This record gives sequence, structure tokens and C-alpha cells, in this order.
Amino acid sequence: MARPRSLGLAAAEVWIGVWARLVHSARGFAMALALAPAARPARPVDAVVFDVDGVLWDTRQSYDQAIFQTVDHVMGALERTDLQGCLSPSDLRLMRRAGRLNSDWDLTYVLVSALLAGYADMAKAARATAGQGIAWAWASRGPAARLEFDIIKRWFDCVYWGHEDFVRFVGPPVPPLPPQPGTWRQETPFVAPDDFARLQALGVSALGIATGRPQLELQTVLDNSPLQQYIPRAHMCTGDVLAKPDPQVMAWCVDRMRASRAQDAPPVSSVLYCGDTRDDVQLVLNYRAWPARAPRAGLWLGAVAVVPEDEFAFFLRAGADACIDHVSLLPATVEALNERVGTEP
Repeated sequence: MARPRSLGLAAAEVWIGVWARLVHSARGFAMALALAPAARPARPVDAVVFDVDGVLWDTRQSYDQAIFQTVDHVMGALERTDLQGCLSPSDLRLMRRAGRLNSDWDLTYVLVSALLAGYADMAKAARATAGQGIAWAWASRGPAARLEFDIIKRWFDCVYWGHEDFVRFVGPPVPPLPPQPGTWRQETPFVAPDDFARLQALGVSALGIATGRPQLELQTVLDNSPLQQYIPRAHMCTGDVLAKPDPQVMAWCVDRMRASRAQDAPPVSSVLYCGDTRDDVQLVLNYRAWPARAPRAGLWLGAVAVVPEDEFAFFLRAGADACIDHVSLLPATVEALNERVGTEP
């Protein structure tokens, strides 16, 4: 195995995984991995908690498209056709990087608010939110903001589910939108069964999920994938139970993974959380700083950002312990971190 090459960044020096590119060349596209210099678990990684959207599950044609279409429907209803079709996938990532926008309902409303406030550049709008998330939009829209949000949330759900499934899962009345198939039907997996097998071979014995999806929307993933063969349902925390970046989300997952282990098995002690937004990294940082984590003393928790390679520097500065641009590089990340156990930065 070739040694990774070093890449100098303004904020930190990291390792870019040339070796990972070679390992996964059979998948037909190159991938990259970077480790923060200070990322050193005290013991080998034995547990992993996953975000779903953007990590295990490809939602670019479902949630992202639901955002674009909902914004366009709103602008059409307001007779602001000049504001239709002006958002891009990079705009969504800019907003998600701003923080406190893990919910796509919130993100959609913030985007509508930003456009109506005259922001043509979403980078400026993201900076203006200053990590406040939807609170920024509520303040800018005034007394009617929460009513507007409830309407936009239902419109988003109608686009995501489609008319028929909206009636089944959300309930009438159906918003006044053109009938079309729900975008959720366009979702596909990023993860493959082999990825779980490789993690197990490296000593990862506990898996969990911490997602912003409500239970109903997580169920569509479980119904259309073999995830429950690898991740117990009892280890899955959804957004309608606890919301990221509340540190209780991670405590919820860790406590359940520890409770389900055999009595003679050691408790999980080195956990990675894999997510694709600023809030996912902040979840780990919040847990580390959380005074109530004392009952879980001895636990090392690391953040892995699953993001495009051109965002690695941003996420490493934000506190990520590792960055990968595809979840299939997670076993390589575990292997690289395990090699650092007991070493100094």
C-alpha cells in the first residue's frame, strides 16, 4: 500500500489518500481521504454512527429537488417568476455549511426568505444567517413567519411525497400544486454491503444512525435497502426524537449501542460519526464540550465529514477529524485512524 501524500492547507496539514483512490478504482471513479493531524483515538475505532442523507443515501434527486421545486412554486404563487430557477446545488451546500440548517424544511424557508430579501448571492445570504438557521428567517419575515413556514413545509412535503403518498402519510388537504410523482422515489444508496463487511473486519462491532429525517421518512429508506441487516433499529435516532446538533443525539446512540452489547463484551469506546453538514461536525464538538457527558467517560468521539474534496479544508477548520468524499472510504479512514492509536501528533 502506497503512503498517502501530504497536502499543505492554510489552516492545517492533512493527508490526502492517494492509496484510497487506488483501492477503490474498481468502482470507476476516484475518491479522496484526508485526516486532521490531531485526530488520534485512544483505542481502535469500534463503533460508527451514520447520518443518512448524503452519506448512506443519495438524496440529490429527492430532497434537493424538492427544495428547488418548492422554492419555485412559492415564487410562482407570489408572481415573482424572476426568482424562479435561480438556485443551484452549490447554493444548498453554502447554506448547509452556515450551520443550523440540517432540516430541509428550515433550509427551504431560509432560501425563500433570502431571495425575497433581495439576496442574489447565496454566499452572502449564508454569511448573513450567521449560523442562526431558521431563526434568521423568522426575524426577517416578521409576525407571519411561522404561518408562512407551515404552508411552505406542506408544499415541500407534497413535492417530496407526491399527491397520493402525501394524502397517505401527511393527510389532506393537498396543496394547490401540479400532480407529479414524489421525488423520494428517486433516492438511491451510496453505501454497499461490502462497506459494512469491511468495517466489521476492522473491528467495528456496533453501528447506529443519527438522522434529521423523521421516522416516517427513515422508514422509506429501510423499506428499500438492507440497512436493518447491519444496523439495529434500536440504534437509530431520528429528527423527531432529538435534533442535531444537540449533544443528546450522540448520547442517545452511544447509550443504546452499549446497552445492546453482550454482558461480557467491553463497552464501545471509540466512535466515529459520519455526516455531510456543518451541523454534523458541530454535533461531535457539542458532545465533547457537554458537561453531562461525564457518565460516558472514556469515550472518544470523532467526526468524519463526507463532503466534496474541494470542501475538505473548510470542514477540517470546522473541527472534522477526517474528510472523505464517499462513504466507501470509511473503512480506509478507520484503518488510518487505528494506525495512529498510541502515537503523538
